[in-house]
Amino acid sequence: CWSPQFKDYNFQYITAQHIKEAHKEGLMVVVWTPNEPEDLQKMIDLGVDGIILTCFNNFNYLYCVYDT
Repeated sequence: CWSPQFKDYNFQYITAQHIKEAHKEGLMVVVWTPNEPEDLQKMIDLGVDGIILTCFNNFNYLYCVYDT
């Protein structure tokens, strides 16, 4: 029987409670389209497990954040 291993959310609607509940269920949380650096940082601070980008110009921002 197949079961999902993650939940995905539009970044504008994700909350710390969503993340807490998903992690409690053993699921990863992936958000999509936080293309501005301040939105990316907010998602990182909230503790999401993955980020889907549509604007790759900010990939360097993510690389720098995670490479420190």
